[in-house]
Amino acid sequence: MNFLDFEKPIEELYDLLEKTKQNEAKGKVDLSKSIEDMKKKIEDKKGKFMAILLLGSVFSYRGILTDLML
Repeated sequence: MNFLDFEKPIEELYDLLEKTKQNEAKGKVDLSKSIEDMKKKIEDKKGKFMAILLLGSVFSYRGILTDLML
């Protein structure tokens, strides 16, 4: 996957998730709970980033409309 600079925290979580999956495959330790927790964290972070991006877009759009009205 390719990530943008502001998505660095999500990229780090994906890296950690892959390492955890590899460790589970190598060993006899069940890390499925940790893997599911990491997947949830990734989805939560992605949702937060999307909300921030959408809010930024809305405010930028409103700024353009305001400029056009003047």
